[in-house]
Amino acid sequence: MQGRKRNPHTMQLREWYGTGLWKRRRRLQLIREPWCAICARSGRAVLAVAADHRDGFKTYDEFVRGMLQSLCQQCSSARHPMRQAEPRRWTGLDGYVIDGDDDPRRRR
Repeated sequence: MQGRKRNPHTMQLREWYGTGLWKRRRRLQLIREPWCAICARSGRAVLAVAADHRDGFKTYDEFVRGMLQSLCQQCSSARHPMRQAEPRRWTGLDGYVIDGDDDPRRRR
């Protein structure tokens, strides 16, 4: 059985975000600017939970030295939406894909 292919870019990002350097930068950013930058621009005071790279990054140097902004969970999620996974396709014992009403996850 083959496993899923891992995206090397995603694996690299996980390594970068797991470093002590990033954790310190994130903590210092949230201490320096405890309020969400996007909400503050619209006159709201919402506590930030995420440190975000303002201009994104492509290299480790940009990751380390890039300008950060503090964001609340809602603004962070809106700025970086997760890719929607494709729906699972179930197969029956005969190997054919189960459609609609025969889906085993549906309750009858």
